Amino acid sequence: MYKKIVIKIGSSILRKSGGSLNLGKFKDIAKEVSSLIEKNRKVVIVSSGAIASGMGKLGLKSRPQMMSRLQALASLGQIELMKSYQDSFSKYRIEIGQVLLNWDDFSDRKRYLNAKDTIEQLIKLKVIPVINENDALAVEEIKLGDNDRLSAMVASLISADLLLILSDVDGIYDGEGKIIRRVSDIKGVKKHCFDTDKDYCVGGMITKLEAVEIAASLGIPSVITNGNDKNGIREGIGLESGTFIEAEKRLSAKKHWITYLSKAKGVITVDTGAEKAIVERGKSILPMGILSINGHFDAGDLITVKNEIGTEIARGISGYSSSEIEKIRGRKSKEIAEVLGFKRRDEVVYRDNLVLSEVKR
Repeated sequence: MYKKIVIKIGSSILRKSGGSLNLGKFKDIAKEVSSLIEKNRKVVIVSSGAIASGMGKLGLKSRPQMMSRLQALASLGQIELMKSYQDSFSKYRIEIGQVLLNWDDFSDRKRYLNAKDTIEQLIKLKVIPVINENDALAVEEIKLGDNDRLSAMVASLISADLLLILSDVDGIYDGEGKIIRRVSDIKGVKKHCFDTDKDYCVGGMITKLEAVEIAASLGIPSVITNGNDKNGIREGIGLESGTFIEAEKRLSAKKHWITYLSKAKGVITVDTGAEKAIVERGKSILPMGILSINGHFDAGDLITVKNEIGTEIARGISGYSSSEIEKIRGRKSKEIAEVLGFKRRDEVVYRDNLVLSEVKR
């Protein structure tokens, strides 16, 4: 039985075709979630819908392209979104708590722990956290768009037992249009999935697969099911409907953070010899193999590693700052101390702090 559940609810589930929020759907969600709470299950909701709600209030039919307009709509719509949840859960005497997050809340260790503590305290107080990206201020989060990835990051944050993604389709379909009930190889089903073309939201099945891949890497199984079904939450959790995605072998906490939870602060480009050593032999990155540096970063920051043609091959934690690497690139490790006046270690990125872009589980 899954005790701690993250439920991701998309805009398409909460919005009527005319543009306004579907209050009946909020009531259905509250009824199902309250039933879970009665059974001592812990629930966190990750909800999209702020921008769609703002569009509905202003009678807009298509999603604007201007970033500041999207931010304004999110600011307007977030109020109505939370009020709809609050009104629906009040019938069951359940309080909700709003939590707005962005990338920095996961990348920065102190903010990460603060977000974790806040959500866990809400759960202990029997308050349901309703989480959304801080779209009104975070430009890059709007550019990323959908909350699928955020739901997986929240599942990771609180060590959830299950990630339930409510979509507007019945699950993942195969090439013949049949529902795939169980998935063990996420990459194998991506070829059947596409992004959304809806006017009021972004994302699609591809972003959902990317989300469940993040969860699976931490040992968290997922279900993608139809949130328009009246009992979609109960049936999804009970594995009676939708597609169940199996958990994989867990990545270490450090490598999971490198791969999914942090943003790269810069880029280093390596030569063909270094690329082969990194990809084929699992070696560290030495200064001799570095061709160029892009961006400003400090020692301890996450960086992207690219090959000579610009393809990302790995991500890792840099042992030196960008200015230091600029001075030692192309040189032998034994020359580091002479050039910088000190040496932390021989490697610019140590192999234990390096994850290939195509992660080997």
